[in-house]
Amino acid sequence: MLFGIKDTPRVVILQKVKSGYVIKYIGKIDNDPTLKKAKIDKIAANKLDSLIK
Repeated sequence: MLFGIKDTPRVVILQKVKSGYVIKYIGKIDNDPTLKKAKIDKIAANKLDSLIK
């Protein structure tokens, strides 16, 4: 189990630092694994956007 991930789909966002990498996020890609919801919360994309800003 890499990074302790037990189920999929999951995403891991890493940030490079001098000593290697730091885990910034481990979790869901979005809130709708079935792709049936009209409005999908893109959890991983939002987290990545917040790290870039």
